[in-house]
Amino acid sequence: MNKVLRILGGLFLALLVMGAGIFGYAAIQGQKLDAESKIYVEAALPRVLADMSAANFLSYMDPGDRAKMNAGAFDRFASDIRQRLGRFQSYDDLKGDSFQMYSTSGPKITARYLARCQFEKGAVTATITVRKAGENWSLMGVHFDLDTLTPLAPNSAPVRAEISPAPSRTRNPHDGISRLAAFRFVP
Repeated sequence: MNKVLRILGGLFLALLVMGAGIFGYAAIQGQKLDAESKIYVEAALPRVLADMSAANFLSYMDPGDRAKMNAGAFDRFASDIRQRLGRFQSYDDLKGDSFQMYSTSGPKITARYLARCQFEKGAVTATITVRKAGENWSLMGVHFDLDTLTPLAPNSAPVRAEISPAPSRTRNPHDGISRLAAFRFVP
């Protein structure tokens, strides 16, 4: 009986040490992915928003996703954003992190960031989604939360319309769900 308890105790200790090792590795890897994804978003976001054309947006997407993208729909979306918000000027307050999921097909790494984007006609919160395929990060989508629009001109009314060639939420603005202007790749 004493020998069985020692074996079980040794197995439990081995599992505990292995679990701590996996947790430590995931924490270190997560910090590395957070830093990588933030560097990518900091470099890509101003370039994408300064030239909101389908060709420019496609250049930041994964090559496998480009063929599935509807360039005409994106150009209409970009035109609506430019008309409602004006030209992109700057962004600040970039916050977010990466996520790792493991499955039988391998790891899936994505990151989501929020940024306060300043346009000619006001500031709006944008959600930027990126993913890592191999060693490279690529853009998956940019969402503008029009309920967070802060108009620059004192007489400007907040934008309340939804502009979305891609699927997005459409709900009553009084139900607590924000309306989105979104364009994203949906695999």
